[in-house]
Amino acid sequence: MQNCMRNKAHIINIMQIDNYYQCSSCNRPKIILHSTDENGYKKFTHAVSDSDCIGKLVAGSSTQEGIDSTKDVRAVTVFHYPPENPNPTLIYIPSGGKKWYQKKPNEKNKWEVVSEGTPEDDGRKDEILALLQKIRPNAVHNETTSHAHEEGPGNTGSETDTVKTQSSTPTTSISQNTSSSTVSIIVGAVLGVILAAIVIREGIMLRRNPEKSVTTRLMNRFHRLK
Repeated sequence: MQNCMRNKAHIINIMQIDNYYQCSSCNRPKIILHSTDENGYKKFTHAVSDSDCIGKLVAGSSTQEGIDSTKDVRAVTVFHYPPENPNPTLIYIPSGGKKWYQKKPNEKNKWEVVSEGTPEDDGRKDEILALLQKIRPNAVHNETTSHAHEEGPGNTGSETDTVKTQSSTPTTSISQNTSSSTVSIIVGAVLGVILAAIVIREGIMLRRNPEKSVTTRLMNRFHRLK
């Protein structure tokens, strides 16, 4: 806190992704954070006011080692690659010697200067992406992995079609069963109406002209057979 109050040198938290935050030592100045989604990586620029400077870099509560003095530095740029990676991959210090830092292999909080292939500044998108890919050659963006999984070797369009066909089969069966049930109900209703009409007609014939009724004729034939 003494460094904050006396020298106005504040703490930058490279893990922050909010629009702004406060120095964890003095809790006073507002550190502005500007984020940009680039093609293949994410870029975060942490900046303090013109009258302040950056004292040190931390990741959460852990001091980041290997980074030269940031005296008179008012902004640093942090790069995440792939973009969904929560841990910074590359740091750019624009003031002084304009140095780029990459994390040391198998080290959580130690950084080293990138000696080759460094862009002129943090606006050289293609050069930065190439450098990030060089630092992490085995890193794969999630969208690329997903695409490869869907259309990669062994997963052809016919397999996808098969899955679609299998998933649609139950729906087709249900539709067919529903149609059959509807037809059965209609046929049953028609037969019921016809049967009711026959019964009504036979009842009328028995009353008005019994000799012409079907029932009377059947009974007469039955008696003749005896």
